[in-house]
Amino acid sequence: LKSKEGGFTVEMEFQPLFILVSFIITAVTSYNPRDYLWPLPQQVICDQTVLFSIEEANFQFKGSGPGGELRTLTLAFERYRKILFPPLLKAKGASNGSRLGASELVVLEVTVASADESLQLETDESYSLDISRYSAQLKATTVYGALRGVETFSQLVHQDDTGAYYVASCIISDKPRFQFRSILVDTSRHYIPINVLHQHLDTMAYNKFNVFHWHIVDQQAFPYQSYTFPDLSGKGAYDRVDVYSQSDVAALIEYARNRGIRVVPEFDTPGHTADAWAAVPNLLTPCYKPNTTEPTGGYGPINPILESTYTFLESFYKELSQVFPDQYIHLGGDEVSFDCWKSNPNIQKWMAAHNLTDYAKLEEYYEQRLIDIVGK
Repeated sequence: LKSKEGGFTVEMEFQPLFILVSFIITAVTSYNPRDYLWPLPQQVICDQTVLFSIEEANFQFKGSGPGGELRTLTLAFERYRKILFPPLLKAKGASNGSRLGASELVVLEVTVASADESLQLETDESYSLDISRYSAQLKATTVYGALRGVETFSQLVHQDDTGAYYVASCIISDKPRFQFRSILVDTSRHYIPINVLHQHLDTMAYNKFNVFHWHIVDQQAFPYQSYTFPDLSGKGAYDRVDVYSQSDVAALIEYARNRGIRVVPEFDTPGHTADAWAAVPNLLTPCYKPNTTEPTGGYGPINPILESTYTFLESFYKELSQVFPDQYIHLGGDEVSFDCWKSNPNIQKWMAAHNLTDYAKLEEYYEQRLIDIVGK
């Protein structure tokens, strides 16, 4: 993690911001499957006295959809196999079945009803999971519901202190209580490398969050590498390497989608801009000394009275709509200081000509024009 403090670059080791839910529970003497489900599914019926052993060499995932196996599922199966059977926790000695006297579970069959892999607010994430015989059944309307079900299955798989894997007989029906389950990560005040963002996305998937709110830029730094306005990151990033290229962004969006996570970016205006947006000529408002026409040399929020401002915004947000496929984008709009606007004689004249006396109304004028641009 990198940030600038007093002209120096500070580097620190960064750990994910939230607690990772464990999937394989080791060296536990008692096993109540409900204790290891997070978040707790809507309906859970488990019989912990009925156990199925799982042999790594024999167990397999099988997935199918209307057009055959879905690639998103295939990638999920590869990830979860490593989660179920971590290399440092291999079973030792006799087979699981001989230890437990249990029937062996050999397959998790995943069936998806829809071939539509688009991901949006209304996407169906419901699923049902039936572990009651040697072939467990997971059914979902969409591949994203299937991902939530595979996660639930992984949480149920238990490893005892001898190294044996097993799972209890369970019947589960689940759907999200909330359609929008988000974590916000700020990469402006502190640049966060892509591999660390991947760790966040992995942890979100383990906890069944579905929206990565990417507060990607702010007044401290502009790490997003725009292809329309390259000077924004060229002059606004902490340095030339602390940026998110177009390929970085595209890869992150796909990494998130494969885990059932939408990426909603935030580009906060008209405040929270300052130095990071100064690469665009005449975009920021010049500030003036009180009751004078003498500029201070400093700049405030985006200048809302110039048509050139909206020409820039139209071009920039058109780019963003092509880069970020989600239906939503966060426009910010918070904590706008009016001091610089109030000091600027040109803004005072413009407001008088438009019969405005309230600077909150000036901000409203700006926000409405931005909304109109984004909504095109």
